[in-house]
Amino acid sequence: MNLKKMTVAELYTELSAAITQTAAGILRMAKVLAELQSRREDLSSFTSPLLMFLPDVASGKLLPEMLIRYGASPAIVSMIAKLVQEDQKKLATGDGKVEVVEEVGKEPRRARLIDMTQARLTQVIGGGHIRSPSEQTKHMAPPPKPYMAPPPKPYTPRPAQRPLDLAPAMDLGQWTVLCDKAEKAAKTPEQLLILWAVQFNKLPPAKVAATREQKAALRDKFQGQSAHA
Repeated sequence: MNLKKMTVAELYTELSAAITQTAAGILRMAKVLAELQSRREDLSSFTSPLLMFLPDVASGKLLPEMLIRYGASPAIVSMIAKLVQEDQKKLATGDGKVEVVEEVGKEPRRARLIDMTQARLTQVIGGGHIRSPSEQTKHMAPPPKPYMAPPPKPYTPRPAQRPLDLAPAMDLGQWTVLCDKAEKAAKTPEQLLILWAVQFNKLPPAKVAATREQKAALRDKFQGQSAHA
């Protein structure tokens, strides 16, 4: 057979015949492999990414033509294996294109599965068949709603607290240092205590908690230096 002397039409005819023969060969290979597996033969020497689909071909679940057309993408073959035979035959004949809705409200276009993203494939294939444009529209997520900021919360003033109530676990020595430093910094003990909390995000650990009487004595001592004392 001299391919150089064939016309383009004859070459296409020859290509179609070769595809048919290849599909028949894949089907026979799948059935032979299934028989060997049923006999518990060691097939570890056969390594091919398409071998995983041969059991489906042998059982008639997957058309062998799908391995010829989409064998370069095992992910697509896995999705096609879930389609009914009628839809698989549609993909095996002609240009293999299907209608795709890219945007709600616009006319669908025809595209090949091999050219689609994974998200688009999930939109087109589902439920064991190729979805129609109307089914795809229902499957597509609704457009996101415009962001609306939540209404501002009403301002609630914080209750006034005495400085000795902000850290009741501080011992007498720590309170004495606090009040002394507040006096030198021209601040109230409350202001300095809040400043420490902001800077260090914590208060120094207490050794011995000051008693109520000791705190009351300090409160009376620095009564004029705190607006809340």
